[in-house]
Amino acid sequence: MADSAAATTSAAAVDPAQAAKIAEREARKKEKAAEAAARAEQKKQKEAEKAAAVAAKAAAAVTADGADAADAKGKKKKTTAASDKPSDEEILKLVQATPAGSKKDLANIPMLDGYNPTIVESSWYSWWEKSGFFKPEYPTGKLNQNNPKGTFMICIPPPNVTGALHIGHALTNAVQDTLVRWHRMRGETTLWNPGTDHAGIATQVVVEKKLAKERKITRHELGREAFVAEVWKWKEQYGDRICTQLRRLGSSYDWDRNVFTMDPKLSNAVNEAFVQLHEKGYIYRSERLVNWSCSLKSAISDLEVEALELPGRTMLSVPGHGDRKYEFGVLVSFAYKIEGSGEEIVVATTRIETMLGDSAIAVHPQDERYKHLVGKRAVHPFRADTIPIIADDFVDRAFGTGAVKITPAHDHNDYEVGKRHSLPFLTMLNDDGTIDGRVAPKFGGMKRFDARNAVMAELKTLGLFKEVKDNPMSVPICQRSKDVVEPLIKPQWFCNCDDMAKRSVAAVKNGDLRILPAVHEKTWYHWLDNIRDWCISRQLWWGHRIPAYYVRTAGETPDNHQFGSDSTRWFVGRTPEAAREIAAAKLGVAADSLTLEQDPDVLDTWFSSALFPFSIFGWPNGGADFETFFPGSLLETGADILFFWVARMVFFSLALTDKLPFKDVYLHPIVRDAQGRKMSKTLGNVIDPVDVIQGISLQGLNDSLAGGNLDPKEYERALKNQKEVYPQGIPECGTDALRFALLSYLTAGRDINLDVTRVTVYRFFCNKLWNATKFAMANLGKDFVPAATESHLTADSGESKIDQWILSRLANAIEQANNGMRNYDFPLLTSSIHGFWLYELCDVYLEAIKPVFRLEEAANGTASASTSTAPAMSEDEKIAARKAARAARDTLYTCLDTGLRLLSPIMPFVTEELYQRLPRRASESIVSICVAAYPESTSYRNAALEADFSSALELLRVIRSLKTAYLPVKAKADVYVVSTNDAFKAAADQYRAVIANLSASSSLTIVAKSEGFAVPEGCAMETLSGSGEVHLMVKGLVDAQKELDRFNERLKTTKQSLDKLLKLVAASDYEQKVPENIRQTNDERIKTAQADIVTIERGIAMYEKMRV
Repeated sequence: MADSAAATTSAAAVDPAQAAKIAEREARKKEKAAEAAARAEQKKQKEAEKAAAVAAKAAAAVTADGADAADAKGKKKKTTAASDKPSDEEILKLVQATPAGSKKDLANIPMLDGYNPTIVESSWYSWWEKSGFFKPEYPTGKLNQNNPKGTFMICIPPPNVTGALHIGHALTNAVQDTLVRWHRMRGETTLWNPGTDHAGIATQVVVEKKLAKERKITRHELGREAFVAEVWKWKEQYGDRICTQLRRLGSSYDWDRNVFTMDPKLSNAVNEAFVQLHEKGYIYRSERLVNWSCSLKSAISDLEVEALELPGRTMLSVPGHGDRKYEFGVLVSFAYKIEGSGEEIVVATTRIETMLGDSAIAVHPQDERYKHLVGKRAVHPFRADTIPIIADDFVDRAFGTGAVKITPAHDHNDYEVGKRHSLPFLTMLNDDGTIDGRVAPKFGGMKRFDARNAVMAELKTLGLFKEVKDNPMSVPICQRSKDVVEPLIKPQWFCNCDDMAKRSVAAVKNGDLRILPAVHEKTWYHWLDNIRDWCISRQLWWGHRIPAYYVRTAGETPDNHQFGSDSTRWFVGRTPEAAREIAAAKLGVAADSLTLEQDPDVLDTWFSSALFPFSIFGWPNGGADFETFFPGSLLETGADILFFWVARMVFFSLALTDKLPFKDVYLHPIVRDAQGRKMSKTLGNVIDPVDVIQGISLQGLNDSLAGGNLDPKEYERALKNQKEVYPQGIPECGTDALRFALLSYLTAGRDINLDVTRVTVYRFFCNKLWNATKFAMANLGKDFVPAATESHLTADSGESKIDQWILSRLANAIEQANNGMRNYDFPLLTSSIHGFWLYELCDVYLEAIKPVFRLEEAANGTASASTSTAPAMSEDEKIAARKAARAARDTLYTCLDTGLRLLSPIMPFVTEELYQRLPRRASESIVSICVAAYPESTSYRNAALEADFSSALELLRVIRSLKTAYLPVKAKADVYVVSTNDAFKAAADQYRAVIANLSASSSLTIVAKSEGFAVPEGCAMETLSGSGEVHLMVKGLVDAQKELDRFNERLKTTKQSLDKLLKLVAASDYEQKVPENIRQTNDERIKTAQADIVTIERGIAMYEKMRV
């Protein structure tokens, strides 16, 4: 520092003019900085003034809202001027000003006119998290290991740290968080443990691409240590993205327990598990056939292999082969000459290049065509040797020529044949996918698919080529590199799963482990009864290094003793020192005379994932969390990884802890698009849950494609598909609506065909909740104090029949919701709560109690001019009116308070916002709906009353249906009900006033048919199922000729639609080509059209009669 200053001073002394310029420049910089600071201060002051103005406006609006609420009880209503109320944008800024972790101050924020998900969802999550609501220690701060209400534990299926959440993650989190919040609200010690997976191959590929793009270097040029450091940097930079998105979904994880599969704690568990499993004899090293990715130069798991289905001849690009395309989906026939004769035998193959590694030709032992050739030898055209002709039952005589080339080192079936017949295993491919010149010198060094073409050309030259024809087939593709996967013989580490699989099968059969839906048990048994040893090693640098060491003795060096050449020199140990001691004892030499070299390979990502249920709690070291939360309660995940992850967790848990890792496994289905297609970037139908939550324009969707890595043709196809599916983009739906929609889709064993428009339906449902609460707040009044408990609500405390009915329906919803949660019956859960709020509370009860509140206003002398036409009331009537209104308020409050808590696990944001606006009972000190008690009491249930009221509801439905069909909106008419059922008439009579009010009828007459009542002319009619007829007076309310014209036009278009549908379903290939869900929809549309035609024709007949 002193040297630098001296140098500057010296330079200034040498050049005074330059020093002056520097000083002048510095002065100008300071002036500009001061000006910028002043502007920033002015801007800050203006923003503060603006925020204060918004806050003042909000406070005024809150005061006005309170006055309006008070005016619902009495005095003339005031209306806040629109200009005096802050806009949604202003309220959003006010809400977003809430400090992180602080509670949203709703007391100073007016209630919006309508539901706005952005405003509603703002601020709550950080407050929940900071308050510790998601921690199992809440509220005491201590872990209750002996909670009499029980313990519930579930761990996240750790998402890969590489990517962003997709809609499948949103489904997983919606299911899990709903169950977690339910258990927490029931008072159980509840833990939902978050975490992310290092995702070995996926992460390594991403970082390698990044290095190639930005620095033009490979990982090999960088070196292992430096490359791994780069991966860690990438993980730290992008790894938190997943956690941010999980918070956006409202997922109530205990973030203090967040883990990463390569954290020291989990890495220690991986090391220990490998050692223990090796000591128990499960893990061994062997040369066997594995899935090999030539691009990655690594073995890969079965899950990382995707099947590309080809209908026949198809030209495909292959990574590492430039811009050329190669022929797949064909069956090539060629001949082998029989040694010492003029005969030949023709074989067929889909992979002609692998004939370079052929070891034999197989035929079926009962195939008369080839019996005379068995035992003879065929001349290989490109090697200086011959191969035997063998007989084996595995050959399909009907496929190809009935003679099969056998390449044991490059085909799974051939591998088994090779072992049975002791054939040589000739590996004709190098690790990078080039041809091994030692096996086939003529083609040595060629890329494998260039060799495919070259072998074909040579066979033609030699006269051995016979034919090529289309052959539908499945091509194995590496999920990460998109390369064609090659079966290769490689020395790898394997895990013998036979014993673990048997125990896992027994656990399900014994009922110790439940797999739900039960339809998946068959898959469980099929996979585990046919289990293969698991290749657990990967030729990667990112992952858990295998704790195995190759040992050389004194005098042996890499030059005279190649790494891995002696299979007896591999030793496993918890540390290098431990492995050294084991090796010294086994080899009978001094430990210090040995040189150890650790296996450069890493473990399959699924190995560490299989330990997740107990490694997150510090196994093998134990501790309070391990003792409290292991085994867990539930594992919820996608059905597609039942074997790859779920089974392996059960395997390792049984092998290492002698316990099952969880009691229940709930498997959700695959999410597809609305047309039933698999979601794919190339189709442009992948849905980012955040796009559904906050909305996105079509251009925004297009831009997300542009930022991907699609080739030009795929890009154009995806753009076209996006325009067709989302012509207006995706509207803002909010987290709550998305969660509810996903849960409502779940049905046993069926994939989800997600239609985003269905999510918007539940966004409107949120608006219904909002408006219902707003109505309640206005009619409860700001002075309303709810009763201390719910127990005061009895038939003797003034509740009307309609009050008792809604409480009974609330009890039904409570029972159904708890059953749905308990049994993972999510359609029951969502339909029961949705039905209560929408069809019972909002559509019926809220409308039914409006006259009750108006009558109270009349009793208090505070009714407005428009509602004060009722006759004078006696004192007894006034007392009764006030009592009825109080009972309605208590009932309404109970429905809202209980209904919000019932819905909270599914829709946490909107329920918290509305719950916080409700007054609290004096006996409660609940700070958040997250930790409020989940409703369980069903004491309000009154089955007899519900049965009576169901008759009234059916009558209401028919009246509304008639009005919709025949009258203009809001038109009132006289209704006549002619009943043929005495019980129905008695029930309908009880609720006559309610039905007339809800149906907006001018009058409602209910008579028995036996009374001989003459229905006036000019009525539309609809039957009541088994109970009589409903007649709606239409005459005089509509223009008969106009209505006749309108109905004739409706009949024409409805018949045209029906004809089109009937023609569609009559097509010969309809059942095969059209997905089941679309066929079901079409069946419903046909039934609806047929019913509409009957109604329309009835209307036409009526209007014809009226016109005369």
